[in-house]
Amino acid sequence: MSGSRRRFNEEDCGVSRAVDAVGEPWTLLILRNAFLGMKRFDEFEDHLEISPKVLSSRLSNLVNLGVFERSPDPNDGRASLYRLTDMGRELYPVIVALNQWGDRWQPKKGGPRIDLVEKRTGEPIVGAGVVARDGRFLEPYEVEVRKGPGDGAVFISQQGRRLGPR
Repeated sequence: MSGSRRRFNEEDCGVSRAVDAVGEPWTLLILRNAFLGMKRFDEFEDHLEISPKVLSSRLSNLVNLGVFERSPDPNDGRASLYRLTDMGRELYPVIVALNQWGDRWQPKKGGPRIDLVEKRTGEPIVGAGVVARDGRFLEPYEVEVRKGPGDGAVFISQQGRRLGPR
């Protein structure tokens, strides 16, 4: 079907369902801007130079998913404010990780456009990553995938290695 996008929301994989929820073009940039403090439709539209139709669609989807809550703007009765919910705020490490990956592997001449620092100390943040209970950052080879309570099937690589639930 031309022009339609495959849906992944029924897949037995958290990554697939997350891509279905926030993987449309513009959605991650809208989230990035929300983490930078933007709340109004016109702020997103102006900064992203996105069409109003696409922005409206993406914001509606994020509201329907529970990532944003929409409320009237007390300063402008015609406008709405879009605020991140707890679910939306949990995407912050994803946005930070994408920003760090982009700055490292797709750098711009002159260096990163922004630096992320802790407000209290002014020190650069260490990074986004997979963290053990004791606070250590873990590499992919240090993590084992096991069958979860959702009874996901285990799949095997071509080399015969067990990869995890599927």
